[in-house]
Amino acid sequence: MPFTLRQQSGNLIREARAAGGISLEQAAAVAQSTVSAMEEIEAGVLEPTFEQVERILWYAGYRLVPAPVLRGDSLFWAVAVRASLDAGDEEGAFRAWLSFSDGLAKERGANRVALALFPAPETGSDLWDAAFAAVVEYWLVKDGLPIPDWVGGISRFLQAPTQLRPARYSPKVAKKDVPTPFLRRNVYIHEAMLQSV
Repeated sequence: MPFTLRQQSGNLIREARAAGGISLEQAAAVAQSTVSAMEEIEAGVLEPTFEQVERILWYAGYRLVPAPVLRGDSLFWAVAVRASLDAGDEEGAFRAWLSFSDGLAKERGANRVALALFPAPETGSDLWDAAFAAVVEYWLVKDGLPIPDWVGGISRFLQAPTQLRPARYSPKVAKKDVPTPFLRRNVYIHEAMLQSV
């Protein structure tokens, strides 16, 4: 699901603001803007300036770091999954999530870490939230890379085993075929599904 730069900036600001516990009023003051303009920025209607993005991220405790990656990061794909789920499109959600996995698989080293640094925002589904953490751990461990703290958050683990299905009638996955980062989170998916690249 392609997002415009305006939408990506809005998503980044909204999620950083939420993570930092910053009100719209505070964000507007920091960005030297108005509350109504901030609402339009977060909705992807109005494009913020680079300085506004940087100020709000700084205030929320984040820093912008340039990374030459060609793929969407955890924020981008979690928002795409949430949009698909909101539209009742489970298969679209799976395709978006798998695109994130594919992107992680294709990158190496610091670029792989860069795609996973920003916490994947909540998708509205505990299963998908856990799946984002599992796939980040799965690909980063392969290169012996550091795992971001958000991946270990309590909300990233399910209480009971639940299968992540690409389609409603996907065959049941045996426990032995589930990669360890997924198994620890009770997210059942066959490891072969992660090798689509």
